[in-house]
Formats: sequence, C-alpha cells, structure tokens
Amino acid sequence: AGFAAKMTDVIRRVIGTGRSESAEYKIATESGDRIFRVRINPITSGGARQDTASVLFRDITESKVLETRLLRSQRLDS
Repeated sequence: AGFAAKMTDVIRRVIGTGRSESAEYKIATESGDRIFRVRINPITSGGARQDTASVLFRDITESKVLETRLLRSQRLDS
C-alpha cells in the first residue's frame, strides 16, 4: 500500500473512532526525502455523525537533522 492508501486508512480510523492521531512519515519529494509530522483530527458538527477530518502536514526535516547531530555528538562525548 502506498502513502495515499495509508493516509486514507488513518483518516477513516480517526473519523470512525473520533480520536485524533499523529505520526511521522518520510516522503520522497523532487528535492529529496523530507520528514513530516502529520496530525489528523476529526471535525464534529453539533454532535452529529462526523464524516470529516482535518489533516495537517508539518515539515520537520531540519529538526530531525539537528536532533540526529545532537545525539551523535552526545555519543561521541561519552
């Protein structure tokens, strides 16, 4: 299953359970691999059955690169 199928499954699960979910995904782009934190939230409307969700992608590639460098530096220091 590709990324779109994975996201569809997560969105359906969020809508079905009414619980938000978040995860990190590595996605290939034209400029190289990027890491995204994805947050999916159900959208409710006055207590009615929900069939909509919001999906937020945040590019965290640079943060992950810095985190990896810091961890590597700490291991070298010990």
